[in-house]
Amino acid sequence: ALGVVVAGSVAYLADGPQGLQILDISNPASPQRVGGYAGRGVVNGLAVVGSRVYLAESWKWTGPSYFGGGLEIIDVQSPGTPVVLGFYETGGWARGVAVSGSTAFLADGYQGGLQILDVSTPATPVRQSRVDTPGAAWGVRVSEGRAYVADGEAGFQVLQITDPARPVWLAGYPTSGYVRDVEVRADALLLASGLPGLAAVGTVPGLQVGLAVESVVPGVPCVLEFSPGLGAGELWTPWLTNAAPDGPFTVIDARAVVPGLARGFYRAAQP
Repeated sequence: ALGVVVAGSVAYLADGPQGLQILDISNPASPQRVGGYAGRGVVNGLAVVGSRVYLAESWKWTGPSYFGGGLEIIDVQSPGTPVVLGFYETGGWARGVAVSGSTAFLADGYQGGLQILDVSTPATPVRQSRVDTPGAAWGVRVSEGRAYVADGEAGFQVLQITDPARPVWLAGYPTSGYVRDVEVRADALLLASGLPGLAAVGTVPGLQVGLAVESVVPGVPCVLEFSPGLGAGELWTPWLTNAAPDGPFTVIDARAVVPGLARGFYRAAQP
């Protein structure tokens, strides 16, 4: 599975070429599959709002040609019999989706960037705008009028989306890893990088920074360092040491919301 969303006692899985899987997890020791849908394309990510599931799909080989790719909207009011409500085909390779009100934000890979769609009429989604991000848009989260895009090798991008038809690019923050997903929690921003070892993420004015350290050797000290830049001559200063991590861990640097704190970067490393 490439993604999962839990709503009450039901888990919805983005299961790649196998489509959407719907599981009853009321008994966690024995999840039961109650329904599913093959998908027009390869299901890479999803969002769940009420009784609707929004699928981010990439192209699927169906014989003489590739088929699908874009946003598909599914009614799961009866989980055992999902019903297709609508589809919007893009020229990209959709990896992630977020929904706010009647607007869907689709992370659409290299070709598509960030697609912003009006889904007030699910049968006929309408594109309101598109932002060509500098990297490969893998994931997106929306919070308080901003869209945060996990943009692959280009780090992550921040856009003002109070007017979905006219998004405004606010800032781009490079990282030394390949950012595949982003999560916004209260005043913290968490990034997930698919690369092991050294990774660096940038601070965002007005937000705390949450560091999700995923590739960890248990029991080996892990040092988090801070630097004002990514140049070859920049000085990296130790900020925090986890002396004996038992696995992946998350920490938050509350200093990032202090007025006047210079923009900077973080990295994590083990000997």
